[in-house]
Amino acid sequence: MSPIPDPPCGLRFCRQCNEFKPLSEFPAGKRRYQCRKHAQERQADVAELFRECDVEPCHRVLPADPLRALAGDNAVVVSREARKKLIREWLRNGNVGQYGAMLLVEAGSLDTEAGNNGAAVELDGASRAAASF
Repeated sequence: MSPIPDPPCGLRFCRQCNEFKPLSEFPAGKRRYQCRKHAQERQADVAELFRECDVEPCHRVLPADPLRALAGDNAVVVSREARKKLIREWLRNGNVGQYGAMLLVEAGSLDTEAGNNGAAVELDGASRAAASF
């Protein structure tokens, strides 16, 4: 999405609320278009995913389908190093198929390390399509 300029009256548009709000309701730092309320809700959702999955702090949650929002049915647990590699490749070329294939390899290796032999890796959407290559 393209940036929405701040109007001169000290307001910013929140894409979640779909309305203009005072700048004080947005987190300081990098300019974002999501008010604190929604940013905190999103962080709470990620924290809930970690609690449900009993994930170690050295793991990260990534979307299985990078074109959809991170949610319970669109989440895969990978190592910290794998996350860096996947994000770097996604930002470099934006190829959903390549992202999905790399994600299968990384998530599968994590499951194998945990003794699950890769059986717990479940992807949907674009990532499942990428797995068929």
